[in-house]
Amino acid sequence: MIKLTGEKVPKGNLNHRWVEDILYFDGPILSILKGSTTQDYFYYWCDADDRHNRWMILPVSREQIIEYKSSKITLLDICKNKKSVTFVDINEELNPKKGIDVSLDSVPDDYLPPEESYFDIDLCPSDGFLVEPELYDLKLDGDWYLEELVNLPKTYDQLYSFVYTLKNLIRDSVSSNAERIFSNYPWKGGFSTVNFYRDLNAVIPSFHEPKVDSIQYASPGQIRLELLRSVSSSVEELVNTCFKNREALTAHNKGVAGFLRDKEFSKVDGSDAGIVISKQDREFLSKGVSEFCRLMDISACEKDILRLSGNELVAVKIVMSVYRRVKRLFDFIERDMLKL
Repeated sequence: MIKLTGEKVPKGNLNHRWVEDILYFDGPILSILKGSTTQDYFYYWCDADDRHNRWMILPVSREQIIEYKSSKITLLDICKNKKSVTFVDINEELNPKKGIDVSLDSVPDDYLPPEESYFDIDLCPSDGFLVEPELYDLKLDGDWYLEELVNLPKTYDQLYSFVYTLKNLIRDSVSSNAERIFSNYPWKGGFSTVNFYRDLNAVIPSFHEPKVDSIQYASPGQIRLELLRSVSSSVEELVNTCFKNREALTAHNKGVAGFLRDKEFSKVDGSDAGIVISKQDREFLSKGVSEFCRLMDISACEKDILRLSGNELVAVKIVMSVYRRVKRLFDFIERDMLKL
């Protein structure tokens, strides 16, 4: 491989997670990865030896991704918009060997994308990448306190992350991460819940996350979001169905919570592979999951939730956490402050 000259980049700065391949021909040519924030990165393959593949890393904005997908700009255009680019050598175990930041005028011509490096849909293996975000309004009315206005987007984002994950399990990047996230936490308290939804959000590529387009505070007003309409429609159906069935859900949640308390399951580490739950208790928990899913109209996802969770105890705690988040919106809906 060509020797590069530039500033060394610490491995810690290259902690990016693969989302999906965008161009593929006998191997990935262009992939999209996500950092710990909402920053997306294009990884462009440019060289290899017998041990490593060399990738050019290009931070990209949501707007650049959309323009690239619509063939308004090329990969070369994105490169030329940078003062420098980072290269990283990655081995077969997908571990980065080293990174180096190279000024654009020092990048070898062989490493730059060609002039006509437009997006090629015939080389794109992912249908998910092709889906465009659309505008969607959370309709507001009445008087809002600051805490309420902060909690609404947070709750909506958590529900969006949950629904997005279940609707995209066909994609390898989502399914592999979902299997880890659903069964990773002990579910013995709030720590597990907070991290569960945080990790689900991290699975979503930034160009599919809800992004605020505008906020109008008036009576009426709205929070206008740019997101995937298929996901927002499912969130809307989930919330409205739960609101319609709120009395039955409240009663069912009370019954399951009482069972967990009596059996001291709140103290049990649900992520423990050696967890022992009696057949009778498993049947109760399984029926509890089924009833939650029926009342929330997500029965089509029941098998996936049970499979990903690893056991019935974790599964019931997860669906209960979803119910609690939906329930937070009930008061707003009842007071005509929110309409989805």
